[in-house]
Amino acid sequence: MLRSVRVQRQLRQVDVARLARCHEVTIQRLEAGTRAPSVVLANRVADALDLNGPQRALLLSVAVAHAGHSSPYRTGKIPPGTSVEDTRNVRDHYGRNTGTGETRPCAW
Repeated sequence: MLRSVRVQRQLRQVDVARLARCHEVTIQRLEAGTRAPSVVLANRVADALDLNGPQRALLLSVAVAHAGHSSPYRTGKIPPGTSVEDTRNVRDHYGRNTGTGETRPCAW
């Protein structure tokens, strides 16, 4: 579904990756079905592709169904009162701030 929407919108994978603030390989894996998105990434990709209605719901349902258990941002159990804007400052497992690209030293 992602690939067909992307092609219909005449976007390249690198364009969607830039708009969703992720790596092009991530988009490749999402389209191939070898990776499930986090809830945060699913929202970013949906925004990048301007998905609405059933298409957006499908992408988010995949994200929630395959979410990991280590982070509330992956499971979709974002604390009450947290907005989508707040999710832009979440650190990934490499210590990078997913919203700004800023990094911190790795503890290990």
